Amino acid sequence: MAYVAMNILIVVATEIEISKDVLNRIKNIQNHKVDILVTDMGVPSAMYHLSKYLFSEKTKVFPLDLVVNIGIAGSFKNNLQNGEVVQVVQDTYADLGFDDKGEFKHISELTNDSLFIKNQHSFALSLKPVKGITVNTVTGNEKRRLQLMQKYHPDIETMESAAIFDVCTKENIPFIAFRAISNEVGERDKSNWNISLAVHNLWLTLFDFINSLKK
Repeated sequence: MAYVAMNILIVVATEIEISKDVLNRIKNIQNHKVDILVTDMGVPSAMYHLSKYLFSEKTKVFPLDLVVNIGIAGSFKNNLQNGEVVQVVQDTYADLGFDDKGEFKHISELTNDSLFIKNQHSFALSLKPVKGITVNTVTGNEKRRLQLMQKYHPDIETMESAAIFDVCTKENIPFIAFRAISNEVGERDKSNWNISLAVHNLWLTLFDFINSLKK
């Protein structure tokens, strides 16, 4: 199959997770038109900036073919090592809900919607498919970690991915989400984190993915 130029938007929360050098290398791969959107951390910022971009004049001239969400993440599972890059295939707003006599219930239990937002667009990749949860407050203790694991059985935790899933799904825009593991979810012992390795491997994966795209 011949390569066809695509309009691609890379969405990332912070500049730590991307670099101008990486972006410049990506921009000319197979003549794809690649843009980058740095949203800042958290669901409100991610949802606002992505929505603003999607309804801008730019996308009227160059309609998006694909949104690529990248970043680092915390892992709930021992089989996900620091530096490993995974593909998020479903995600949810883990702390969006209500208190029912001391018990947290997810908003989906009130609305009868699906608990997780699933990515319906498939890509043939060698990365592990994982279940993510998106939180407004990063987990920093063992009690909270166990509560989240019991309710959601997640593989990773981020602060933005569910927002990207939500907006792209509602606007019917193909998307994919990569996350590189930087630490274990739980007690915040930064001596066990490896952000630099996670970011390095994230860039390599992104470069290979964009290079492989065919429309």
